[in-house]
Amino acid sequence: MTTQSSLGAADPISKLHFQVFMATISKSQILQVFFPLMDQIHRGRNQIASIPRRILELFS
Repeated sequence: MTTQSSLGAADPISKLHFQVFMATISKSQILQVFFPLMDQIHRGRNQIASIPRRILELFS
């Protein structure tokens, strides 16, 4: 019973914090962070994909 009541008390607070957090962050800030991150992930995937090709080139 105590865990349920404490979770119930924390839930509206966390929702409020989330709403404040979302309100303070503009879309442009999200895009400034999100797109470079996606770009780096994409580049990382390309580098990982090219590793087997490089190994094959070394041995061929």
